[in-house]
Amino acid sequence: MRTSRTLLCWLAPLLASCAAETVQPPPAASDSLVAWGLGGVDLGAEASRVVLCGPLAFVGCGEAGVRVVDVSEPRQPEVIAAVDDLAADAIAVAGDVLFVATLPSPWQPWTSGRVTSVGVIDPREPGPRTAVERDLGEHVDIAAEGGWIAVAAGEEGLSLIEARSLAAADLAPKWDAERADAVLVRRGLVFALGRRGEGGLLSAGGEKRDILVAVNAERAELVCRLDLAPAAAEDDGARDLALARDLLLIAGADQVRACRIGAEEILVLEALAVPGAAAIACDGDVGAVATGDVVLLDLAGAEAPRVARRIQTPGLARDVALKGRLLAVADGAAGLRLYEVRRRSSSDGGEPAP
Repeated sequence: MRTSRTLLCWLAPLLASCAAETVQPPPAASDSLVAWGLGGVDLGAEASRVVLCGPLAFVGCGEAGVRVVDVSEPRQPEVIAAVDDLAADAIAVAGDVLFVATLPSPWQPWTSGRVTSVGVIDPREPGPRTAVERDLGEHVDIAAEGGWIAVAAGEEGLSLIEARSLAAADLAPKWDAERADAVLVRRGLVFALGRRGEGGLLSAGGEKRDILVAVNAERAELVCRLDLAPAAAEDDGARDLALARDLLLIAGADQVRACRIGAEEILVLEALAVPGAAAIACDGDVGAVATGDVVLLDLAGAEAPRVARRIQTPGLARDVALKGRLLAVADGAAGLRLYEVRRRSSSDGGEPAP
């Protein structure tokens, strides 16, 4: 699949391989990475989302809100604050501001959802707050960076919010899809993953295709739009995006798909079968996929990602975050779990995480 050099001028510093047309069977773990269990903390609620920011982990717990956890001593993480009066269906952090997306109440379906900004200059005393109402449908994902908040709101589409004013812009004209599932913001570009049905109708019962777009946030200009491989008809589960160097990874439908941007083309790599893949994070040449447990991916080299290790967590891993060697897992009823992840060396001894 080729695209113009003009588009690649935008994308080349950011992306990597593109969507996969075939699925590579899951190989045995290569053991190129090791993971060591560090610590964990009970949050008194089901952990479903996690973001790492400096020495802090922000953990979304659905109806129970957000927990702020000090992970500067990862063997002894400490809950230092809670925002427990906002349902946290998705969270993002940019600088000293926490953004919380709340879906409409199922008992009040006529209401709209909202995105709330919460100041965390002092993370032990979160506040003040500002909220903006948004039509969020039945699913939401948000991402924030550089003064922008991108919102993927399921069948309500894709929108962009300016962080300071909370003024919103509808990106539907750039989108051309019937559902927005996942979103990522990097260096002024919004990457969004969605789905389009045959003839533009998801309900038509025909072939469904995944759509990936990149939009310049400041100008609201479409940079690139890609039709990806046909989606499995039964796949309506969670999906996620992550970016490492020039590699864009898409998790969902029991696989991880990869997109690599070269000097003159977007290269399609094989998809890697990862049963249960629902959320993904990466940093450097390491990726992590939440599957109920955690699958570590080795991203080093020019070939497609490969499975390096599987970690059995004590709970049900629903989301992951990576920062350097620190892996944070939103592990359902087991709360927040922390691991050290690094490349295997000849001096490694003892037993790593199972």
